[in-house]
Amino acid sequence: MTIGNVSLEEIDLNAETPFAVITFYIFFEGYPSEAEHGFHMYREDGIWKLGGNQWLVDIDIDPVAVYDQSSDAITENGLSVWVNDENNAAAAEGLDSIVVTGPGLPQEGIAPEQGEFSEWHRLYQESDGLDPAVIGLNAEYQVALYDAGSGQIAEYTVIVQKGPESDADLSKEVFAEITGPSQAELYNFTGGALSCTWIMPEGMRADDARLRWYTGGGWVEEDVDLSPGDTGTTLDMPEDTYPSAIRLEVEIEDEYGREFITVLRADEIEYAYHIGSNAYIQYRSGQDDFVVYLPATKNDQPISSEDISDVNLYNSADEEIPYLERIFWTGYFFLYDGRLDSPDIEGPVRENGYIAYGIDQLPPETYTAELVPYDGQSAQIEIAYPGRLDLPVVDRATMESGWDDAGNLELSWQNPAAGWGDVDNLRVVMYDHQRMQLAFVALDPSATGVTIPAALLSRFPELRNTSPAYWEVQAIAMDANGMSYARGASETMTVESAEGYSFGGTSYIQYRTHADSSLDGYRGFFQVQQNGAPINRDDITGMTVRDAQGNEMAIAGWDAWSASYNYMTASPYGEYGPYAQSAVYCQFSGDLPEGTYQVEIQTTDGDTLYTWIQASAHLSLPVVDSTTMASVWDAEGNLLLSWQNPPDGWQEVDQVRVVLYDRYGRELLYAVDDAGSAGLPQELTIPVDTINRVTSLYPRGPYPALWRVQTDARDTDEMVYARGFSNIQVFSYFIDLAFLQQITYEDGSSSWQAWMGMLSSNGIVSQDLSGFQVLDSNDNEVVPTQAGVWGSPVPYLFYDTTQEEPWLSGENWQMGYAAAFDFINHPESYRLSADLTEQGTLVAQVSVPENVGMPVIPASSVDVTDQTDFLLVEWTNPDADANWPSVSEIHVVFSAEIGGETQDVLFVGVPADAEFVEIPDSVEAEVLAVLADVGYPDVSNIYLRQIRTVAYNEDGMQYARGESEQIMNE
Repeated sequence: MTIGNVSLEEIDLNAETPFAVITFYIFFEGYPSEAEHGFHMYREDGIWKLGGNQWLVDIDIDPVAVYDQSSDAITENGLSVWVNDENNAAAAEGLDSIVVTGPGLPQEGIAPEQGEFSEWHRLYQESDGLDPAVIGLNAEYQVALYDAGSGQIAEYTVIVQKGPESDADLSKEVFAEITGPSQAELYNFTGGALSCTWIMPEGMRADDARLRWYTGGGWVEEDVDLSPGDTGTTLDMPEDTYPSAIRLEVEIEDEYGREFITVLRADEIEYAYHIGSNAYIQYRSGQDDFVVYLPATKNDQPISSEDISDVNLYNSADEEIPYLERIFWTGYFFLYDGRLDSPDIEGPVRENGYIAYGIDQLPPETYTAELVPYDGQSAQIEIAYPGRLDLPVVDRATMESGWDDAGNLELSWQNPAAGWGDVDNLRVVMYDHQRMQLAFVALDPSATGVTIPAALLSRFPELRNTSPAYWEVQAIAMDANGMSYARGASETMTVESAEGYSFGGTSYIQYRTHADSSLDGYRGFFQVQQNGAPINRDDITGMTVRDAQGNEMAIAGWDAWSASYNYMTASPYGEYGPYAQSAVYCQFSGDLPEGTYQVEIQTTDGDTLYTWIQASAHLSLPVVDSTTMASVWDAEGNLLLSWQNPPDGWQEVDQVRVVLYDRYGRELLYAVDDAGSAGLPQELTIPVDTINRVTSLYPRGPYPALWRVQTDARDTDEMVYARGFSNIQVFSYFIDLAFLQQITYEDGSSSWQAWMGMLSSNGIVSQDLSGFQVLDSNDNEVVPTQAGVWGSPVPYLFYDTTQEEPWLSGENWQMGYAAAFDFINHPESYRLSADLTEQGTLVAQVSVPENVGMPVIPASSVDVTDQTDFLLVEWTNPDADANWPSVSEIHVVFSAEIGGETQDVLFVGVPADAEFVEIPDSVEAEVLAVLADVGYPDVSNIYLRQIRTVAYNEDGMQYARGESEQIMNE
């Protein structure tokens, strides 16, 4: 692209910012394509910069001619006027109408009509009064914008390099001749890649090729930009589209940029529709609804949801039967006839069609059902309906499921006595976690149980990489033609073991690639729950994985995992969660051939659970280099993340997931983004509202501190089968802890304080902090009586005994803002906002419930005893205090004299109902070791300073605490 023929229309070098107005032409490969009029230029720092034409709208006025090759006729010739208010700038000024004047147009001008998306588009031809003879070179046209009161908003001038040819002078020789596809080939084209070729007249250049097709959903277009010398291209239409009309267009231009479009078309394409003989009308007990099901094909292929505009049902008097709703149904499942001695597994079978619901009453007679496609055809079938029959329904209280030692699923139930004589057969239906059918099992009406063989269950991954999750029993009545005309379905039951164990919705075998290649390998992940609740490590005793031949796979180790987290989709910022999920996972010792694997999980209760999972072929995904990962906070407290995608192997990546963790490595958020382009920087914004939301997942404020980028590859069922893991990065800055709380002291007095503690990847210091605000829910600032930067020169650790397995976390460095207040409204939500010198703003949302004066454990009730291997701290809780139920946790606080000052070095978390805690000597030894590592090797003892009662709000944040007096100094 080059710019030439530049004309200077106006220049002012004496203005405060010198500017000029110019007109120029844009040349593509030597051809003048467009004339740009009235562009503004500004001079800044000695450099002239192009500032656009400053118009409210985009305007194109182009000579356009259309040749219909199918009918061998020129169908259009004139000026195409197109105006687009793309950014609604003109609409904001009240744009209501447009008038275009200029050579060849009537003196009063023309008024193009508004179309979709704020566009005005009109082709003005000789038959409309256009006079091409008076249009010379570089003709100027005025485009005036008016509001509803006929007041002019703006007026612009557009240059047309050369006007259209007259109808008499225009011939088909100036148009491209489409040589492929042929007319017949276009009529028979139903989807895929379409090769298009043409012959181009001398002196012309190719500009654009389009394939347009019409279905029930309207016109759809595939557009390809061309290089000037192109004489062929490929255009794509989705497979099995079966359009009712097709347009193929090739657009070329002459040296003046005039457009000459050749059209090859296929209109009123006919396809053959057929309704299958298994169509039925059925009354469904429990739902109290009549249902019409019409399976159909088009050209012997299954119809799609976009084919049919309506479903009709007529009685013998040709009266239409109204219905409330129609849906397109599709199923992909196995068939298993349990009535046979040696049943075969049929399928997988695909079935689809339209279902009409919500019919009031249908007396017995023969009805005509009709499908009405969008392309004007119809398909009909007659269905004999015996009449309404209310079938009995199996009571879910009698339905049980369990697994035998061979991995077969055993189902049982009790058939009701009343009305069972009307039942002709039973059907057990198996569903996955999305309640999509996996198998239909046919049974005699006397059956009260069935064994679903492992051979059938192992086939389910062929449909979807899933486990059987639900089942139901359906009672069926058949008409004289063997078609179901009445159904009674039980409630859907979860597939469980004898002790209530079942598989959840997410299970997979996955190859994982890490930045550290020694961690690469296959990982199995199998979601398990008991009675709908997450399991823990103590519920599982072992697991085995076998291939299709029954060979046991080598497992390096297995464990249980649980987490709570939110999901966020990147565009738009849709959120869902939080999710609580638990799973059993394993690391395989070697490679796994592609195929289906049987997984057995043994429970503490003696149950064995079975599932079958498909393992895809080994795929090592590219891994994002953590050195390219960066984080920063903007002025509103949103988190901006960026990284660089590696170029090699990126075509295998289907999705990118950014995972946020708290400082202890617990998952907080999965932010899902598209894969983007290889080798290009990627970025993602985590809104401040999302940052605040995830803090509710764990107590004591788990603000995001760590993050990584995962690359995912998905199979045809959208299950991740390969994943790449970057190293974990620490945010440049992050919140450690934030709260606004009332403190009650042992003497009965109280005060309010706000605290926002912060950390960084490089160690935050007071110089990094530049401001602090507390804002109420109306954004009014709450002014503290005292505030400032506070920090501790030493780290402290937290020993959490509220967990089943107490764990020590650290090192924690206290640095942040503290503020004191005389009074805080409650209940109320507040926003704490801390400004960083160079890295933006950290924001935390905190809430204060109704004021609760916390009970205080008196220092006089505390007794400390040094045992052989631990320190025993005992106290007496004031259980009679009316506010004691508000206590969420007790903190036992230890301090040390360091550098002449008292410094807190250890917090021990204790359940609210405890009245003692045993602190192993190893905890004190670790605290001393941490202090020595940071330059304090001479701390000889740590002493108990205080006991605190702490209350947490629903987001897991402190909002009140009680403090005892000092307890002991050594």
